[in-house]
Amino acid sequence: VKQTGSTEADVVQTAFKSLATILREQSSAQVKEKDLVFLLEMLSPDLEEPARQAAVFAMLRAIVSRKFVVPEIYDLMDNVSAIMVTNQSHQVQELCRGVLLQFLLEYPQGKGRLRNQMAFLAKNLSYVHESGRKSVMELLSAVLAKFNPALVKEYSDMLFVALVMVIANDESSKCREMASVLIKTLFGKLETQERRVVMSHVHSWAAQHGQHQLARVSSQVYSIISDHLQQEITPYTAAILEDTDAILKHSSEELEAATGDGIDMDLDLEWQVPYHALIALSKLLRISPELMNKTDKITWSSVVSLLLFPHAWVRTASCRLLGL
Repeated sequence: VKQTGSTEADVVQTAFKSLATILREQSSAQVKEKDLVFLLEMLSPDLEEPARQAAVFAMLRAIVSRKFVVPEIYDLMDNVSAIMVTNQSHQVQELCRGVLLQFLLEYPQGKGRLRNQMAFLAKNLSYVHESGRKSVMELLSAVLAKFNPALVKEYSDMLFVALVMVIANDESSKCREMASVLIKTLFGKLETQERRVVMSHVHSWAAQHGQHQLARVSSQVYSIISDHLQQEITPYTAAILEDTDAILKHSSEELEAATGDGIDMDLDLEWQVPYHALIALSKLLRISPELMNKTDKITWSSVVSLLLFPHAWVRTASCRLLGL
């Protein structure tokens, strides 16, 4: 490799593959630090070269599996993180995720470094291309499954808010679906205290009646958590009832103010907020039917008035809730 001085030649690509096999299969084979640094510098420019990626990633995986620690490997992994998001090839993204997960699990990560890595993932949940956002969520899924729960708790707040923003803003239904699954997984990893913190965020969003996106996403999160917890939802039922009821009351009042005496089906009213509140309330009442008798907690007249909402989905959701 040194004699050739470039990675383009077939002989160098074959040499990389041979070195990778030796490092992987022969634990007694050692590499001097200066040679390791040289190899990493040679590999770096080829991370995004399709013709040479197979050999590059084989070599990189072998180095990471042996836990060779030099500052250059950390710099190279920053590049791998970026490529995992920006590259449009699913195969390359998968190679990046594999080696990056191994690196995060097996290499010493200072607290600041790991926080930066998690902040990078959270930030790129809003990356411009759908494939990049999905790639980040694939890695997050593996991180939540394999990381020590104590570490997950440390970054749960940051990750939760970033995932909720995907549900609130992402145009891709696949991304929203992946974010919902990750929120369930994340919530399942948390202890009572961290869950309270998360639910306090949702409670404060629900009260923002003037900001439709926040009010809507609060109900969506309540639905996700109800689906996940089922009979264990009891500690949060009071908050969910209070918030969904307040949203439905507010929507009912808005409808009344806009229509006066007669209902105009062409009115352009915000429909997603009441729709998702009705869905969240329905899910809760299916889990805990005894709550239906709490007429002091549920303003059924608001639900009835939404039977005449201009948007068909709201009418259907209120109809189903009353049927229940």
